[in-house]
Amino acid sequence: MRLRARVRRTLRRQTRAEPVRLGRIGYAGRMAIDWSDTIVLAQLSDEPSLSEELNALIDRLGKADPATAPHVVLDFSECTYLNSSNIAQLLRVAKRLEQAGRQLRMCGMGDEVWSVMMVTGLDKMFRFAPDTMTALAGLQIEEPDAPAPDAPADQ
Repeated sequence: MRLRARVRRTLRRQTRAEPVRLGRIGYAGRMAIDWSDTIVLAQLSDEPSLSEELNALIDRLGKADPATAPHVVLDFSECTYLNSSNIAQLLRVAKRLEQAGRQLRMCGMGDEVWSVMMVTGLDKMFRFAPDTMTALAGLQIEEPDAPAPDAPADQ
């Protein structure tokens, strides 16, 4: 239960943040945020910000040392479609994470985005979660260097 409460508090705090203004096109969007020392959460939205957000994530992963590269959660709850360029970017993110021995989780997909995943066969390649909390909790549970949960004391 403590993990779920922490996820809720963190998401509330992070979703209250003002959108960041980026680059020369000047769109307002949310960039990937460090949810913890080992997990990055990217809340994606439609074009043109989707391509910019994924490119920024690819660049970040490319510059990261494989030993300190983060796991990534991509939240598609505000994204209504994917194009072929976006799919190529997702594959690059997955490749960089695989090279670093990290995981990618996708969550919050609407029917339109999910149908693209199914038609392209990517539903068999990526790991999905129904929502952000489940994706974050799944990564923390599966993380090999994560601290063990508090066990009840033997009496």
